[in-house]
Amino acid sequence: MTWSTAAAVPSRAPAASAADERRSAATASVALYGFVAWIGTHIAFVLFVLWAYLPERVLHRLGVLYYPSQYWALALPCHLMVSVAALYAAYWIYNLSRLPPLDDFANVIDEFSNAPDERDLAARGQQERIPPIYDLPITHVNAVLFPRRPAGRAGASSSAG
Repeated sequence: MTWSTAAAVPSRAPAASAADERRSAATASVALYGFVAWIGTHIAFVLFVLWAYLPERVLHRLGVLYYPSQYWALALPCHLMVSVAALYAAYWIYNLSRLPPLDDFANVIDEFSNAPDERDLAARGQQERIPPIYDLPITHVNAVLFPRRPAGRAGASSSAG
């Protein structure tokens, strides 16, 4: 006697809802459109290469009598590449024209800056937690990087020789 427990165990997979079915149908249609586009681009590329490299007599023998001049097989990709390069250059020049001058204060601070208070800077070392992110004022950065030396000590290291 053989026991089959497959019918006795209930399925643990949840029933597919209507939203899941719509989502899977949409995914299937997008996949189908993508596959058709992939095949179409390959066919178009093969036709382009055949048109570009086959002599006119072979095209006439195949029954292809109306087609653009083969000059465009070389000219069109060259025009496209120059256009892309020109767009990159134009975009770069546009961005450079929108920058403020190097000596402008807008390079240091703007309306989105989050400057700390003086007490935040003073209490920075006393906190155990990670402090919030601030844009450090340029005066504070300069004070840390370029500390003021007393006037009498400026030449002491060079005359010790």
